[in-house]
Amino acid sequence: MIKNYTNALTRAIEHRQKLKIPALNTAFLAANFFLIVYVVIALYVSPKDNLERHFQNENGAITALSSIALAMACGFAGTSYSLSKTSIKAKKLFWLILSIAFGFFSLDLLLEVHEEFGKLLSLIKIVPKSAFRNWNDIVIILYGAMSILFFIYFLPVLLSYPKLIELIGLALVFYIIHTAIDLFLAKTSTSIIIEETFKLFSAAYLTGAMYFGLRGNIFIYSSSENE
Repeated sequence: MIKNYTNALTRAIEHRQKLKIPALNTAFLAANFFLIVYVVIALYVSPKDNLERHFQNENGAITALSSIALAMACGFAGTSYSLSKTSIKAKKLFWLILSIAFGFFSLDLLLEVHEEFGKLLSLIKIVPKSAFRNWNDIVIILYGAMSILFFIYFLPVLLSYPKLIELIGLALVFYIIHTAIDLFLAKTSTSIIIEETFKLFSAAYLTGAMYFGLRGNIFIYSSSENE
């Protein structure tokens, strides 16, 4: 099993090297600049006695953009799935699962699904309440753990596309920082603003990753059409 996995990783790297996708450095810098400006504007338009207004509330500007970013990631991944002309089931399954997951997370941000699920866990009382600050923490940890396991399993697919694993890796780092702030720091105006900013960047980098994946699949699709 390990040998098959390592062989799949080797083939993935070889496949990655064949895909010629522009780096889009200017667009990357412009997107980051836009995110920073957006966060600054969200702070500027918030009341002075409630600077976290657009960061904490589900109807705030930061949550709205995070949800939009994840919805875009859902669309990019779904398009990659529809373009995947391959006999490798794992690759098609990878894009399908990601599309469904990003669609769910986009709705979760707006509909507070994980908060409601946390309330259900509080009724079941699987672990002592004192082990976590609130039951939402368990759901957030589960999200992160499932994501890590998913990307380890599909690592060969991740390595098949330029920039994909790098951008997803950065998104995971942002998410881990966001989660650590949520779990270990007291809720203050500053911590909420920083936490939600990292969540926004995590969602945005996931969108960028799905875009690069889509460009890779478009390249593969167009190449097969010209053969």
